Parts: sequence; C-alpha cells; structure tokens
Amino acid sequence: MNWNKLVEIIYTEKDFGRSIATSIAGVVGLSAYFLFADWVIAVFALVISYPLFRVIASAIHSRWKKKRTQLMKDIQAKEKFNKFSPQERQVIEFFVRSGGACVSWGYVNNSKLPFPRPAVNSLIQRGIVHTTVMEDDMTEAFALDTDVFDTAQRVFGPPPPIH
Repeated sequence: MNWNKLVEIIYTEKDFGRSIATSIAGVVGLSAYFLFADWVIAVFALVISYPLFRVIASAIHSRWKKKRTQLMKDIQAKEKFNKFSPQERQVIEFFVRSGGACVSWGYVNNSKLPFPRPAVNSLIQRGIVHTTVMEDDMTEAFALDTDVFDTAQRVFGPPPPIH
C-alpha cells in the first residue's frame, strides 16, 4: 500500500462531508484501538462509522449552504429594494396591494392607489417592470420582477384579503 498516495488523497479532498467523515472516523478508529487495544476492532469501527459520519456531515453542510444561499439572496434583494426612489416604491407597493406581480392597464386606470407613470418608466428602464399581455392574449398589462415582488411583500406586508 502506498501511504503517500493515501495521505495525498485525504488532504486534497474537496468534498466537505468526506473530509469531516474521514477525520471523525479516524478519531473513532483511534479511540477504539486505545480502548480495546485491538487493531481489528479499530478498523471495523473506522469502516463502520465512516459512511454514517459522511451522510450526517453532508446533510448538515447541504442544509447550511442552502440557508446561506437564501440569506444572501434576501440580502441582495433588500439592497436592491433600498435603491428604489419613493415613487418607484409606490409603484411596487401598488403591485403588492393589488395582490400579484401582474396588473392590467384597466386595473391601473380604475384604481384609487397611486401609480406614478414616470416611476413606472424608470422601473421599466431598470428591467424591474415590463409590459406583457394577460392570459386572454388581448389585455395589456404590467409585470413586476417576481424577486422584487417577493421582497416587497415582506416589506409592505401581505395584500388585503379579497371579499
């Protein structure tokens, strides 16, 4: 057996779960050897514990990465949201109060909520709002970026219930 190759493989490992499992299983094997003074029991303890620790470490690391990624997305969305002007925020709040990320021109024209047109054009230029057509393929509408809409819902609260 080439010990240098084994050591090189262990120390160049990039998989987090495998690295942690190798370390913990090594400690378990060494502890078993010191406890029982039998290298066969130590090897079995190491071999048996390695997959268990690998699964646990990989699951914990995966969950941590997922939470961290979501946290970073939330921080970036809030930073982006904070860059909007007060009038742009009114337009974004209009979408939230309307209950969706898409509103028709007719709804905008009949609504009592503020919908400053210059701010709409500004959001269109930013790529946050775009014009679209509703499901009937006839009604023109505005559509708000869904990430911005989700962030705005957290900022402005949920829309009022429909009666």
